[in-house]
Amino acid sequence: MWIPAYFRDLFLGAVLRTTSRSESENRFFSNFMNPHLSLVEFWMQFESEVELQRHGQLKADNETSSSLPALKTTKDLERHAGEIYTYTNFYKFQDEFWNACMDCEVEDRQAIDEDFVITILDNTRNMTKKREVVYNPFDHVAYCSCKMFECEGIPCCHILCILKVKALHELPTYDTLNRWTKMSSRKPIFDVDGAILEGCSQMEHEDRLISKNWLDFLDCMQVAGRDPEKLTLVSKGIKNTLNEVKALSGSASESKISELESFIGSSAPEQIDIFPPKLSNTKGSGK
Repeated sequence: MWIPAYFRDLFLGAVLRTTSRSESENRFFSNFMNPHLSLVEFWMQFESEVELQRHGQLKADNETSSSLPALKTTKDLERHAGEIYTYTNFYKFQDEFWNACMDCEVEDRQAIDEDFVITILDNTRNMTKKREVVYNPFDHVAYCSCKMFECEGIPCCHILCILKVKALHELPTYDTLNRWTKMSSRKPIFDVDGAILEGCSQMEHEDRLISKNWLDFLDCMQVAGRDPEKLTLVSKGIKNTLNEVKALSGSASESKISELESFIGSSAPEQIDIFPPKLSNTKGSGK
């Protein structure tokens, strides 16, 4: 619990906020440490976990692109955050924005060159604290002494308290980290030299096609409504498309085996003569 206090000035993506792992991660690590698991079995389970995460990502993308989260206030800043952030990160932002509206107030302001050092009185959870925010009124760039934005990428309630007072209609570009937004996965990825990574443009194109297909399907269902004739027409179209896709893809099992053989660099043997050794317990001094 005390370790993150020494790394508040480094962006950690909130990885040190919890020690728990997801269910898929726990299954992956348990399988990885299993000495009796063959390479083929490990590869198949790894592919299954990756497909599960991709399905969850597509489902979350479709949810965030077709709906908006519930707002607590009528402020333009919260509305704009609901439009750009993913659901998970928006609700983190919403908690901070609610605290900024309910529990934070400006206590003092001092001008230093072109910036202002603003003291914010924070009474969150009835624990009065004072935070100093260095704020530039020209480009709305702000740095808070709590360093929440530097560590997690979400603006803290102290910065939002100032932006709220300024009556801004949108969040400044500096305070919106791209990786937490809905459009983050649709942008190309660059290496340290600024060159686009190989395959990223193709992945970007595929992601756009997947999102477009989901939106087209939802539009069809919305237009069809509860009309039996229209729903029957949509069902026939889906079945015809499914048959055509199956004819193009061929056997899924053969493609998995060929993919595994390409990854290993050799063909799968017909008979396995070498097995992993039996697990021996060498811990402790039991008889």
